[in-house]
Amino acid sequence: MLNLRVNQIVMAKLIELQNDGSVIVSFQGRLLRLKNESNQKFKLGEMIALVVTATKPLRFRLAQSKSLRSGLNINI
Repeated sequence: MLNLRVNQIVMAKLIELQNDGSVIVSFQGRLLRLKNESNQKFKLGEMIALVVTATKPLRFRLAQSKSLRSGLNINI
């Protein structure tokens, strides 16, 4: 079980790019499929900073940067 809290920032490694635009990331020894709702392009092996926005269901958004305001979300 993942022990996460809202607003926690976590790092995930991008493992696979899916044809439907979703991505597979490695996080705390688990593989998670995330729906990419941003216009952000990712590369294999890239480390992605995510902010936990909800724990039930589990949801993330990309950590804010100067040029990034959209989200990368997952429901489990």
